[in-house]
Order: sequence, then structure tokens, then C-alpha cells
Amino acid sequence: MKDHLEKAFKRNLNKAEQGNVEAQFILGLMYRCGNGVQQNYVLAYKWFYIAKLNGHKAALEESHILTEKMVMAEIEEAERLAWDWRNDVVNV
Repeated sequence: MKDHLEKAFKRNLNKAEQGNVEAQFILGLMYRCGNGVQQNYVLAYKWFYIAKLNGHKAALEESHILTEKMVMAEIEEAERLAWDWRNDVVNV
């Protein structure tokens, strides 16, 4: 099962980096729950935030729920990571 989740993570990361909004959302879920990766709320919020900026409706609610488990510094870091990622994608 672990191997399957790791493969799913890699597949979704590749898709997310190509702009697939659903894959961006799924990465948020994987990081939030620790499925296929180590649980990381900052990276979960980053991917939810990116998906939210790209119009994914459920990402808005998921990011809101996640903020209740995070401190402001973590949220700010996640948003900075999301903007850095977007800027890197635009400048490629």
C-alpha cells in the first residue's frame, strides 16, 4: 500500500507541476493526511492555496479548515511557497 501511495504522490506532483488543478488539490490532501508523504500542514496549505488560486472550490474550504491547525507564521510560509512556485512556473 505504501508503494502505491508513493507512486500516486509522484504522479500527482508531476501533474500538479504541469498545472493540473485536481492534482494540486490531491497533493494538499496527501500532505494533510500524510498519505504517501510525511504529514506536513505547510505543504498541504501550499498546494490547497495554489489549487484555490486556480479555481478549485473545495481547496478553499480545505485551506480554511487547515488554518485552524496552523499558526500564522506557518500560513505565511505556505503562502510564500505557493507564490514562489507560481512565479517559477510563470518564468519558465
